[in-house]
Amino acid sequence: MKYYLSLGSNVGNRLTYLQQAVYQISQYASVLTKSALYESTPVGTVQQPNYLNALCMIQYEQNAFRLLRKLKFIESHLGRKKTYRRGPREIDIDIIDCEGAAIQSEILNIPHEQMTRRKFVLLPLAEVDPDYKSRDGQDIQRLLKSCSQVDSVYRFREQW
Repeated sequence: MKYYLSLGSNVGNRLTYLQQAVYQISQYASVLTKSALYESTPVGTVQQPNYLNALCMIQYEQNAFRLLRKLKFIESHLGRKKTYRRGPREIDIDIIDCEGAAIQSEILNIPHEQMTRRKFVLLPLAEVDPDYKSRDGQDIQRLLKSCSQVDSVYRFREQW
């Protein structure tokens, strides 16, 4: 099954955290493609460093809940510490969407409930899958045009 993963880091060596996360993901899933890196200002009012963000598309043959457990293990293994909601993070990995049925549970929502409000998700998603359509049929360009995020997001680096 194809999954879209959003990755972000704004603590320490942001690039290294993203590289290590993708490497660890590749140990149990096929990384089909990954976006360029984007830098974004944090969402919310708390002052903190800018994020490096990316998105990758993977092939993983087990269910989304198993994938979520693997991703949380990777975050922990890379040193992510619990802070506060939308606080600084060594690494953050979210399942944004996947093939198959939508999921709504206490621990997992697919598609991710905030994805259409986040340019730091939509810009790399458009790069990774220019034919992406939301579950209500909107294409990625329309999602980008209607995105309400006003925070700064720009392409940081092509290759990583």
